[in-house]
Amino acid sequence: LEAQRLATVEADGQRRFDAVAESAADAIISADGSNRILSWNRAAERMFGYTTDEAVGRPLNMIIPERFQPMHEAGLRNAAAGLPTKLAGLLVTVPALRRDGTEFPIELSLSHWRESGEHRFGAICRDITKRLENEARLKHAAEHDSLTELANRTVLKERLAQASDQGLPVSLIMIDLDGFKDVNDSLGHAAGDE
Repeated sequence: LEAQRLATVEADGQRRFDAVAESAADAIISADGSNRILSWNRAAERMFGYTTDEAVGRPLNMIIPERFQPMHEAGLRNAAAGLPTKLAGLLVTVPALRRDGTEFPIELSLSHWRESGEHRFGAICRDITKRLENEARLKHAAEHDSLTELANRTVLKERLAQASDQGLPVSLIMIDLDGFKDVNDSLGHAAGDE
């Protein structure tokens, strides 16, 4: 009777987890100690391009760029051998692989546990492509003149300081356009830019 109650509780817990995972905006994936995918939610389908039926049972390597697979497999072996995992519980940024072979950056949170004596690994993945593009665009805008696309005063100061710190010879030429302020003040910056 107790075993039946525990089985019911476990089944209820799995149903709750499945319901949460299916409605999550982030990809939620679990795998076993043999590197085989056990679960794959709808967000994972959208993110990686594989349906759940195509993903479950396959090696997790299918979403890991080839150059990172040896590191992934070594980490998995170490965890399965009982050694501490370096990434579990941390939020890391790594490249991932879509079905079409394109790489893209994901933010990844990993977990490791034992279930019925077997190693299990979970991952919550978020595609951060747009966020990194926006950050790069903001950085460029903060460091470059919008009209000329030349590096601005902040970048100039940083580059001069770097050259000075490295003992490199530096020449600086200043150009002043007489009366240009009057053009901007009287006709506006758009006229001055033109």
